[in-house]
Formats: sequence, C-alpha cells, structure tokens
Amino acid sequence: MKARKILAVIMCVGMICGSNAYAVGETEYKDLPSVGEIGPEFIHSEDYEVKQASEELLAVSSLNELAEISRENFENSPEASTENTEATRQLLEQYYNEVGEIESLAATLSQAEFFAYLLLADGLDAIEVAVASSDADAAKSEAQDMYPNDASGLQDSYRHFTWNHRLTKDLSKEKARVVACDYEWSAVLLSYAQSAYEDYLNQGYESSTAAAKGYNYAYFMREDAYSVCAAGVEYFNAIFADAAVRDFWNNCHGRAYAADYSYSRSVAFNVANNAGELINSDYAVTDSHIQKVWAWDWYTV
Repeated sequence: MKARKILAVIMCVGMICGSNAYAVGETEYKDLPSVGEIGPEFIHSEDYEVKQASEELLAVSSLNELAEISRENFENSPEASTENTEATRQLLEQYYNEVGEIESLAATLSQAEFFAYLLLADGLDAIEVAVASSDADAAKSEAQDMYPNDASGLQDSYRHFTWNHRLTKDLSKEKARVVACDYEWSAVLLSYAQSAYEDYLNQGYESSTAAAKGYNYAYFMREDAYSVCAAGVEYFNAIFADAAVRDFWNNCHGRAYAADYSYSRSVAFNVANNAGELINSDYAVTDSHIQKVWAWDWYTV
C-alpha cells in the first residue's frame, strides 16, 4: 500500500511539475537571457557550522589517510554509540518498508543504498528520496533521447542539468541541492563505508547493524572532509576529481534555471550552453571552475 502511494505521488509530481512551462522554438533560444554568474547559491542556516580541521587532518597527504584518522575519531565519538547505530538501522529499515523494496538492509552495500541513507540523514523523507531516484531515471532517459551516441559530453551535461531542473521543480531548490551534492559525496565515500561494513561484520555484528555503523562512519568522515575543504581549495581539489567539479557546476546551473526562469528544460539547457555557462567535458574543467565551486560552496548540503 505504501509503495503504491509513493508511486502515485511520484506520477502526480511528474504530471504537474514535469511539463514544459514555457514552450520556445529551438531557433529562438539564442535571444533569451541567461542566468549569468551565479555566485554563492544560498546561505546556510545559523545553526550550520563546519568544525575546524585538526592539524592532524590538515597534514594528511591522501583521502585514505583522512579516512583512517576519521575512522579512529569516529570510534571514540558519540556517533559510534549503540543508540546512534540502532537509530540509523531503524531509519533505514523504515525507509525500505515504506518504499516496499526489501524488508531489511542489503547483505552488501551499494551506492544506491548509501545515497538513500545520506538523503535520509540529511532530512529528506521516503517519498522525496523516491522522487529523487525517479527524476534521475527520467533525466538519464531524456538525455539519451536528446543526445544519442553522443561523444561530445552533451549527454552527460544535459543529464545533470535536467536532473537538477526536475528536482528543483518537484522538491525545492534547497532539497535539489541536497540530492545532487549527496550523490557526489556518495561516490567519494562509498568505498570507505563498505570497508567499515566488512570490518564490523568480521567483528561479529549482524548485517543490518554493521551497515548502520558503516554508514554512520562515512557520514562522520564527510564532516571531517568538510572541515578540511574549508581550510583551502587545495584540499577540495585533492578530494574531488574534475568530473565531480563538472557535475557540481552543471547541477547548480540546472537549479538556477528551474528556480528563476520559466523555460522548458531543453530550452533552458540550450540557453545555458549557448551562453558558455556549462562544462561539457572533464578536460574543460579549469582552475577557475575549481576555485569558484569551492569558494561559492557548491559542494555542501
């Protein structure tokens, strides 16, 4: 019943928000205004605070070293407590129950499951997580239709741009940012969550508890990574590859056009691309792009 309810909501959202609000001929988009330089996307709430990075963290030479220090700090923190682990386990099992997929946590950790955990931990509910997934599938399909057999990078740019455009219309600009940033962080942190999960299994924890502890550790590591990134763009650049910088950039522009313009998704993309606002290749990422994504804080939720 709950799964059917969620599916009905997703279909309703798609019918209401997924339609083109402002139809423009493809030959006319060159005359439409672009968003221009976006700058900082929004100001965090007053209770948001990035902890100051320790000297030990700032001295690391690799992400693996940061992970080791974070793991040690996590084990000695309240986040590793039995109560916190149980709360996370129950959160995930409730989510699976509501979406009607499986009755308990998976035996192995996937990026999809970890991505869902991050969204739930960052305040989205089960329906919103389902909408995020549905919009991702729709954006991928639409991009493949628009740019089949594409070798120029436009298909990937279109997918990220229109996914965030859809999310902004279907959820909100703020929640769209949470979804998009969590997706990039899930790619960075997944292997560390998986490694911790295997360690906890070897220590005798049951699968669902080991998964919850592994996820909590990865979330803790993200906070450490935030603190390191805040210390300088060189740390940010060491954590995120050019492909992720490109995604952060195109994601933000997709949200900006959905929030401030009435163009259809395809027209909005063409306007942004024609104005040179998008990055269509990992090789096209410049030091200026990296500096701006970092300085404008486009990578935190």
